[in-house]
Amino acid sequence: MQRRTLKQHRAAIWQQLPDFKNLCGRHLTGDICTLVVQEWPAKEFAQIGGEPATKTAAVDNLVADVRRQLHLLNGDKNFDIAWKGFMRELVYEVVLLTYQWWLDKPYNRALLDHWRTVLVGDE
Repeated sequence: MQRRTLKQHRAAIWQQLPDFKNLCGRHLTGDICTLVVQEWPAKEFAQIGGEPATKTAAVDNLVADVRRQLHLLNGDKNFDIAWKGFMRELVYEVVLLTYQWWLDKPYNRALLDHWRTVLVGDE
């Protein structure tokens, strides 16, 4: 089995996103995917269990972290309210798709942890 790369993961997420992804573009969506991996709270997600409220809180926290990083990287860039709404929804969708992929197999969890280690450098 060939190991999936972060670039391939970004492309797979792009394919699964709703059509409004085109408003933000492939490059920005890829940056969001990378930030999701970088900010991924593996311990928090591993402890969720069957509690929907816990999952919602963990997802919301990750979305907030990614949006904060996007703001630090891009600033406001004169984004209007509609654009910020698209961005918020796009980040949320990327987080949910990545979470589902992460849950699918233990191998995916290990792979995401590897990507995060490479990006952040923590061990």
